Amino acid sequence: MKVAIPVENTNENKYTIAPRFNENTAICIYDSCIGEYSWMHTKDFISNEENISSFFQKMNLSAIITSIMQPMALSLFTKLGIQVYKSDSIDLIGNIQSFEQDELHTYTAFDAFATASLCGDSCASCSSKSNCTV
Repeated sequence: MKVAIPVENTNENKYTIAPRFNENTAICIYDSCIGEYSWMHTKDFISNEENISSFFQKMNLSAIITSIMQPMALSLFTKLGIQVYKSDSIDLIGNIQSFEQDELHTYTAFDAFATASLCGDSCASCSSKSNCTV
């Protein structure tokens, strides 16, 4: 099973989980079948929703571990059959261990809406048709 986790960068902070996926972070792909970690810069594959979804499908990702997930992103990953888990700290290795021991909580729509106000000023570029209350 392959798991994607946003991390601060691919160098000295590659074991520190970033709050969410964005162009300024990196991603760690953990393959639980072989116990292997790999890192890459997020900007190398994320330029729009279609690219991230096709990338995750091509990588055969089964799960994501993150501390913040916006409602629309959670919906996209759910539709793709990718399970999203809420990180319990910023420690990459600790979260992987919690994941393997089935101790991480599934990221719910309630969790996503609770953090939706963390979007910042991105509402102007949002294409959502819903009446957002952030």
